[in-house]
Amino acid sequence: MDARPNPTTDAGARRLAGIIDEEHALCLELDGLSVAQSAMVEGGDTDGVLEVLGRRQRIIDRIVVLNAELAPLRDRRDELMAALPAAERQRVRDRVDEIAQTVERVRARDEQDREAMERRRTGIAAELSGLARARGAVAAYGTPRAGGGGAQFQDRQG
Repeated sequence: MDARPNPTTDAGARRLAGIIDEEHALCLELDGLSVAQSAMVEGGDTDGVLEVLGRRQRIIDRIVVLNAELAPLRDRRDELMAALPAAERQRVRDRVDEIAQTVERVRARDEQDREAMERRRTGIAAELSGLARARGAVAAYGTPRAGGGGAQFQDRQG
């Protein structure tokens, strides 16, 4: 194998490591926002959840761009990783593992949040249904109809 440095490979290796570093930082930020979102879901702060979702979307949009930049490097991943010094290569591998773990934590938390919001929505629907029945009952005992004047029922037993 040729031991001479290859500027193209070295630049690609640095670019690969840089993209992984940026994705790692974004995933950690996404994880923090996910924790905040869960607290807001638990507390019923709908406006806060919507604000966090907007911030999360901007991070996800940036991750999508980075993944597009990473795509052409994936075919050369082994070659590019081999061009990195051993310590750097291990750091990149560790970051990739951390990214996968972080994404899984966010996914699991999002599923819990979705379930909590679904339970809340079901509870609100039940409350609204009960309210509608209560209004119907109140309306049945409401003001007398025109021309009906007086009681509609009588106690015949005295």
